[in-house]
Amino acid sequence: MSSRSVHNPAQLERELSYYRRECNDLGARLLRLQEEQSTSFREARRSRTVAKLIREAYRLGDIDGSPQDVGGPMLEIVVDNAMCDRAGLMREEPRGSGRFVITHAIGLTEARMREAAAILNPPSFGYSTGDAETDRPLAPMVEVLQLPFVLWAYDQAAGQALVIGNRSESNVSRPFEAGDQELIEGALSVYLDVLYRKEAEAQLRLAKQAAEQAAAAKVAFVASLRQALDAPLSSVLGIAEQMTAIDAMPLDERERAQLVAEMRGSADAIRAVIDDAALMSRDDGTPPILDVSWTGVDDAIRAAVRAVYPVSVREEVEIKLSLPRRRAAICVDRGKLHEVLSRLMVSAVRASLSGGNIRVSAERHSNGALVIEIQAMSSGLLPESIASSLGLSWDLPGAAPPPANDDPERWLPQARRVIEAHGGTLIIDMLPATGSLAKLTLPASITRDER
Repeated sequence: MSSRSVHNPAQLERELSYYRRECNDLGARLLRLQEEQSTSFREARRSRTVAKLIREAYRLGDIDGSPQDVGGPMLEIVVDNAMCDRAGLMREEPRGSGRFVITHAIGLTEARMREAAAILNPPSFGYSTGDAETDRPLAPMVEVLQLPFVLWAYDQAAGQALVIGNRSESNVSRPFEAGDQELIEGALSVYLDVLYRKEAEAQLRLAKQAAEQAAAAKVAFVASLRQALDAPLSSVLGIAEQMTAIDAMPLDERERAQLVAEMRGSADAIRAVIDDAALMSRDDGTPPILDVSWTGVDDAIRAAVRAVYPVSVREEVEIKLSLPRRRAAICVDRGKLHEVLSRLMVSAVRASLSGGNIRVSAERHSNGALVIEIQAMSSGLLPESIASSLGLSWDLPGAAPPPANDDPERWLPQARRVIEAHGGTLIIDMLPATGSLAKLTLPASITRDER
């Protein structure tokens, strides 16, 4: 029986089919296990990458620097951990327009960074696989990085986006997939957290500086008021003592009239001091009320230059103007900004030596803020009254005398409040080698490319 079963072809075929199925099942199970192992390995690797990236990125908050200094180091951390070929941080301006500008990038040329990208209805997350039809919604991101494989994250509330890309999907450049959402969104979230932290620190520093300046100004005002009242009050007291001695030493009409005139002069001096104090007290430091509208940066600066031009001709000082290559607009109170710019330019002109020049420039920073600089390009410096109102020393050589008919002690604090009411800053530096520099910064929130 055994001999017959051995030589039975049908039986052998059945046994062969059975063992073939078993081998196929074992092979399929082995493949599934290998795929599961590969998936687990990728997940573990991705988790380690995310943890390392977030840990290193959060350390950026402890480094001194402005908010615009965070983007570059952040991209370096992303590229090192994600092992990608290119990366870029983008900002939507204005919000909801679908128009993105590149604020920081690694692997892109300067010319490419200056170009804006139109990404209508941008998704919060996406990745490309190299399939032209499937990747159609991500075509603008592919065009930005000039790479076929991209990974994208976008925060609509902040108007900020992060995109990374690879040239190929081989070796260390593994394909992007849905599981990478945690990586790209985590990196963008950390960047925004650090950015907000830096902006909050900058605002706190400005608030502290304003409080210190207000306290110093109050102390200086009280001291000056006391000094101004000292002489006329002493005179009044002296006259009163003389009047009490009239019975002991009668006065003639001329001496009496002289005493009355001195007393009247002292009273007028006291009244003048009180009037000045009342005038200064009206400026209580409250933010001015703004009537804002969008206006071109070029138009606002050229209008101020035209207003100052007669003064520059009379003082024989040339105004050199440098405007942004990409036309921009700002949402400001045009009248108040015009007055601030005009006064700063007039002070710079009068602080310059005859035959010198001042430089007026405007530039968009990578974080979208607009910076306007007014620099006196000569050995002349700011007037002494400006320096004293800012608490700066006035012992530098070559200092120009205070200009006539100009009192910066009164208008400069108000000018600073106008700029701060727009969310900006006004800083004035004393530069012994080249002159004075007034730096006016308006935030990205009220700045956009001109349509």
